Amino acid sequence: MTTTLETTVNFNAADITSSSSITVPANATISVDAGEVEWVAPVINDAYNTIVSLVADQEIWLNGVHRTANEQLYVILQRCYHLYSLMASDKVQNEKLKAAIERHNNERNLGIDTNSHTMTNIIKVVFGADRRRASSYSSALRVALAQKVEVQDLPQFLRDAATQTQSLRSSTVAQSVSKSFL
Repeated sequence: MTTTLETTVNFNAADITSSSSITVPANATISVDAGEVEWVAPVINDAYNTIVSLVADQEIWLNGVHRTANEQLYVILQRCYHLYSLMASDKVQNEKLKAAIERHNNERNLGIDTNSHTMTNIIKVVFGADRRRASSYSSALRVALAQKVEVQDLPQFLRDAATQTQSLRSSTVAQSVSKSFL
C-alpha cells in the first residue's frame, strides 16, 4: 500500500508501538505492506466533527484519487476508441484486429461472442468479459461514434457526459455514456 500525504502529518507511533513520534513532510510517499496494517478503531468524542472530517476526506478522495482514476480510464477508453477507428477505416487493419481479438479470446478463455459489435469485443479483451462493464463502456464509445466524436476529443466528451449525468439524471444519452464513470 502506498500513500502520498499532501500536508505535513505528525504521527505518534507510540500509540501502536514503543517508538517515538515522527513528522512526515508534505508530499512524502509512504509504503507499508498491507499485512502490517492493523485496524485500530478511533475514539469518537465528537460525532459532528468526525462527520466534518469524513466529508473533507471524501472531497479530497473525489478530487484526487477518484478523479485521477477516471482520467486514466478515459485515456484507456480513448486508446480503445482509436484502435476501433483505425480498424473501421482500413480493411487490412480490420482483419488484423479481429484476429487479435479472437486470439486473446482463445488464449484467455474470455467467452467473447465474435459476432458482437467489434467495439464491445475490444472492451471485453481490454477490461475482461464482465458484461455490465463491457456494456457500459462499449455503449459510451458507440454513442461517441454515432456523434462522430474525434479520438482526441473523447476524454472531454466522457467528462462532459459524466457532468451532464450528475446534473440531469433523466438524460438517457448521458446515462448510457457515463453511468459507470461516476
